[in-house]
Amino acid sequence: MTLNFARTQSSATLTAVPNKGAGKSPGWQNIPHIQQLRPDGANEGYVNGNTFCGPAVVAMLARGANRQSGLSDARLIQELAQGLVSPNGASPQDLATMLERVNLPLGGPALGGSYSDAELQQHLRQGHKLIAQVESVNAKTGERSAHYILVRGMTPEGNYRISNPLAGHPQVVSPQRLRGLVGRAPPDGGMLIPVAEPRYVSEASGPSKPKAAWLEAPKRDGAPCGVMARREARHDFELDIDYIGREAERWGFSRPVTPERLSVPEFADRLLWLKRKGDPKALFLLAYLQSSPFSRDQRVCERVTRAELKQPGIGKKLVGDPCLW
Repeated sequence: MTLNFARTQSSATLTAVPNKGAGKSPGWQNIPHIQQLRPDGANEGYVNGNTFCGPAVVAMLARGANRQSGLSDARLIQELAQGLVSPNGASPQDLATMLERVNLPLGGPALGGSYSDAELQQHLRQGHKLIAQVESVNAKTGERSAHYILVRGMTPEGNYRISNPLAGHPQVVSPQRLRGLVGRAPPDGGMLIPVAEPRYVSEASGPSKPKAAWLEAPKRDGAPCGVMARREARHDFELDIDYIGREAERWGFSRPVTPERLSVPEFADRLLWLKRKGDPKALFLLAYLQSSPFSRDQRVCERVTRAELKQPGIGKKLVGDPCLW
C-alpha cells in the first residue's frame, strides 16, 4: 500500500505551539509522529495494527494536548480503537467519537471532496489540525482502500506538512497531490475533519514507565477506557459534512434540485453511485442540495451525509517504502 508524497521531514516531531509548561494555557504542544504498525509500547498483545490508521492519527493529536500520558502510544491506540475499529477500519464518525474520548473538540463540519485550499488554510490559520481521509494503493496488487492521515500545517512554500501513520516520519505533500488523494478515497471520495485547538492542556503527569499495550482487552468499566466511554456517552461530537461551494452560495432556487420522478432514497442512492464513479457532477449537486431551502433536497443531502460518515478508512501494511511513490 503506497501513498505518494513529495518528501520526508527530517524531524519526527513538529512543533505547533511552543511548550511553555503543561496545564498553563490551551493550544497544541509538541505533536509527535506515531506509526500505526509499530508504535512505542507495542508488544505481542498489539495486533491488528494494519487497521489502526484512525486511532493512530487521533493519538498524535491527543499527545499534542498531553492527554493520557500514563499510557504508551500502543496502549492509547488500543483504548481509542476499542469498540470502534472493525476489520474494515473506522468511519469518520468513529473518529469523532475517538476525539471525544480524549476531549479534543471538532473545528466545524468536515470539508467534502470539493473543498478549496482557501478553506483548508483558513482552518490551519485558526490553529486547527485536519484528519484527511485519502486514497491508499497496494503497489503489488493495485487494491485501493481509504486511509487516514494528519494535516499538521504548511511550509513557507505553500505545501502541507502531513503525518501518514504508515510512514516512519512526517512528510510534505503539495496542495494538488492532497486534493487528488482526498478525491480518490474509495468508495466515492474522502473528506477533511477539522480538529480545533484543545480547550486545555493536560498536566504532564503519569508513571515513569507508561502502560504497554494490553495482552487482553480490559472491561469498559475500568480506567482509562471506562473514563473514555463515559465521556463519549454524552454524544457531544456529531460530525457533519460541508459540501457548499462559492457557486452554490450564489445559486438562486425556485424549485427543488431533486427530480420529481425520483424519491428521496432513489436520488440519494444515485448521487452515491455517481460519487463512486468519480463523476464531479455529484459534488456540485450535493453543494446545491445542501444550500437549497427545500426540505426534500435537505433530506437527500442528510441521507448522503449519513452514508458517507459511515464509510470506513483502513490503512493496510505497505509493500515497500511508504515514503516513496
